[in-house]
Amino acid sequence: MAIAKSQKIIIYIVVVVAFIFLADRFFVSGLRDRLELLNRKVRLTERELKKGIAIEKTKDKILQDYEQSKPYLDVEVESDKHIVAMLLKEIESVIRICGGTVINLNPQEKETQLNIFKADFRLEMSFIQLLKFLNAIGESKLLIRLDKIAITSKDEAAQALRVDGVVSITIP
Repeated sequence: MAIAKSQKIIIYIVVVVAFIFLADRFFVSGLRDRLELLNRKVRLTERELKKGIAIEKTKDKILQDYEQSKPYLDVEVESDKHIVAMLLKEIESVIRICGGTVINLNPQEKETQLNIFKADFRLEMSFIQLLKFLNAIGESKLLIRLDKIAITSKDEAAQALRVDGVVSITIP
């Protein structure tokens, strides 16, 4: 039983194709899977690095903002009475700087779970003094918030305004 030359070539081709298929199946596919896994890990690491670089770029801005706001956050807290006294003193000094007149300034009860201290006030001042007062409250070192405000004319002939309102301060 002699095999013809053309049959030998076909057998060699089948053997070579089978060998290539088996080599691909057992050796190359494993390497391809590992390479794909490594590529995924590299892409993930690149994304993490990009995110880290973006955070690093904003870190300096955050630290600069923190340094600017540090004086506002460094309020020495001794007791609730001390905080209320600080709030009332700050309101009085702002009003004094603006040139207004204090008619009434009273602390309110502290809100139970939150460290929010409030005070209500009644003032008499001109419109220009009112604008200075509102600006000074906004720039106060204690971060005072104006919760309510009611502005009425003292009387029809006078240019003085009566200002009633509530201010608050939150201590962390």
